[in-house]
Amino acid sequence: MDDSAFKAFLLKAHAYCLPKLNRLTQSAADSEDVFMEAAYQFWKDLQSGKIKNQRNLKALLFVMAKNRYISLQRKRKRKSLQEHSTDPQLIHLESAAHQPQGNIPDPLVEQEEAAAEAQVQQHRQQAFDRALQQLDAKCRELLLRFIVEKERLKDLAQSLGYPSVDAVKMAKYRCKEKLVEGFGSLV
Repeated sequence: MDDSAFKAFLLKAHAYCLPKLNRLTQSAADSEDVFMEAAYQFWKDLQSGKIKNQRNLKALLFVMAKNRYISLQRKRKRKSLQEHSTDPQLIHLESAAHQPQGNIPDPLVEQEEAAAEAQVQQHRQQAFDRALQQLDAKCRELLLRFIVEKERLKDLAQSLGYPSVDAVKMAKYRCKEKLVEGFGSLV
C-alpha cells in the first residue's frame, strides 16, 4: 500500500473507529491518541509484512486501538496503585476512576469486534504454527510431547536420548526460547 492509498484508508478508518473509541474511552483526546498510536503500529506491521490477507483492515485497526487503550489503562492503574498507599478505599476509588462509564452495548459493534478479534486470533495461531515449523525436528518433538502430550521430563530424556533430566530441561528451555523468538518476529 503506497502513502496516498494508506492516507485514504486512514481517513476512512478514522471515521469508522473514532465513534467506537469515543464510547470506549469516554474522551475524544484519548480516542485520538489511541487511534494514532494504533495507526502507527498498523503502518509498521503493514510495511514489515506482518499483516497479510486481512479481509477487514478497518476492523483490525480498531481492535489494535482497543487493545492499546486497554493496555494503557492497565499501566495507568498499576502506576496509580503503586503511587498510593495500600488503603483499600483508595485502591477501590482508583480502580473505579479508570473504568469506562455508561457504555451501552451495540450488537453490531460487538459483532464486528468479535469478528476482528477472531481474525487477530487466527493471525496469531498461524504465526505460532509457522514459528513451531521453523524449529528443528528435535525441538519441535520435545515441545509437542512435553506440552501437548504432557510427557514427563524423565520419560522424554530416555526416549529422545538425553543423558539426564537436567539436560532435557535445558533443551526444553532453549527450544521454548527459540519458539517465543520466532513467534515474536512473526506477529
